[in-house]
Amino acid sequence: MAGTLLKYLRISKYIRISLGTLLAGLLVSVGGWAQTANRQADKPLVSAKQDFCIHVMSGFPQSDQAVRYQFFRLSHSIARDATPEFRQLLSHYASTRISDTTPVRKVIEGMANPVLRQAAPKLVVAQSAWLIGFAKDCQAQIDGQIAALQAWDKDLKIVDFNTTV
Repeated sequence: MAGTLLKYLRISKYIRISLGTLLAGLLVSVGGWAQTANRQADKPLVSAKQDFCIHVMSGFPQSDQAVRYQFFRLSHSIARDATPEFRQLLSHYASTRISDTTPVRKVIEGMANPVLRQAAPKLVVAQSAWLIGFAKDCQAQIDGQIAALQAWDKDLKIVDFNTTV
C-alpha cells in the first residue's frame, strides 16, 4: 500500500506540474491577447472611408506640387470651422447629391463659378457640403499630404484664400 501511495504521489506530482504549466501558459496567452487588443484599440483608425479618400485625392493636380498643395490647403481650410449644425444646414439646402466619383477640381470650379452661384445656389451648396464632408472624412490623409509636401518643398506657403485677386 505504501508503494502504491508513493507511486500515486509521484504521478500526482507530475500531473500537478503539468496542470500548473498548462494554467500558466493559458494565463500568459490570455494576458498577451489582452495586451494585443489594447494596442490595436490605441491605434487610431485613419479613415473609415479610406478608399474614397484615396480616390478623391488621386484627382488632385499632379503636375505642380504648389497647385497640389493649394488644393489640399483649400480642402483643409474649408472644413476647419464647419460645425455639425452648419453641415446639417448645407445638407438640408442642397438640391442635389454630388457623386463620389466627381473630381474635386469640378467641385471647386463649380463653387468658384459666379454664374453658378447666382443661377444655381443649391448646386453650389451641395458642392460645398460635399467638399466639407470630404475634408472632414479624410482629415488624416489631407494633413499627411500637407505635411509631406511642406517637408519636400520648404518654399510652399500657406495661401490666404480670402484675399481678393
